[in-house]
Amino acid sequence: MYKAQIFHAALVKSGLQNHVYQCNILLQAYIKSQALFDAHKLLHLMPHPTVVSYNTILSGYFKSHLVSEALELFKAAPKTDCQSWNIVISGCSQNQRLEEALTHFVKMRHGSIRPDNFTYSIVIPYCDFDFGQQLHAEIIKVCPSSDAFLGTNLLRMYAGGGAIEGARKVFDGMPHRDLVTWNALISCYSQYGMGDRTIELFRQLGREGIVADEYTYAIVLNEFASCLLVFEAMQIHSLIIQRGLCSDRFTSNALMIVGGVKQYKLGN
Repeated sequence: MYKAQIFHAALVKSGLQNHVYQCNILLQAYIKSQALFDAHKLLHLMPHPTVVSYNTILSGYFKSHLVSEALELFKAAPKTDCQSWNIVISGCSQNQRLEEALTHFVKMRHGSIRPDNFTYSIVIPYCDFDFGQQLHAEIIKVCPSSDAFLGTNLLRMYAGGGAIEGARKVFDGMPHRDLVTWNALISCYSQYGMGDRTIELFRQLGREGIVADEYTYAIVLNEFASCLLVFEAMQIHSLIIQRGLCSDRFTSNALMIVGGVKQYKLGN
């Protein structure tokens, strides 16, 4: 806060208090210091605030859980862009104002500013299955090059609705998949008792050169244990030791299960 005030004083002294770029930097400094009153005051002193100026304060309000103030500022903004709408939709959802988030999404869809990949990524987790499918059809038309974040949320939406083949179809159609995407489908197969698919997808992950994390190993260890595949489980155990993940809660629990299965097989 103190540094932001010093910077503000320096702007005034140098005659740059009307310089938009410098003022936007100061707005960001005030927001980082949670000095929302000073940021709002500066916004109204700026002769020509930009969309960036309004978006900066919008983000600050939502991060401070001042949803009503944020929505009032959004309505008062002379101009908005896609980021403005994304901040509002995301901010409402993060503050458990889901109905308002979806209401603003619907308004955006019918306005001049169209949703982008990030907009759909925000909304998909909060949609029911039928509406989610409608949005997927819409996404295919308007966002042909969807990113990993959006694709993963679509995958989870299908998995949550019990449409496992739909989730797999989304996975196979994604041009770019990150580890979160792989883990989402591996977890989906595991939750629905599809152990063979879980293990096969894990092996495919390795063939494609993707490095698994503790969450991946925990899921696969549980599957190996449930199938009494002790040798395969011990191979994964070796990988976990090599990567220093033994202390992780997920893998520790899974290793205990594998140890129990190993004792069972030795006793029989």
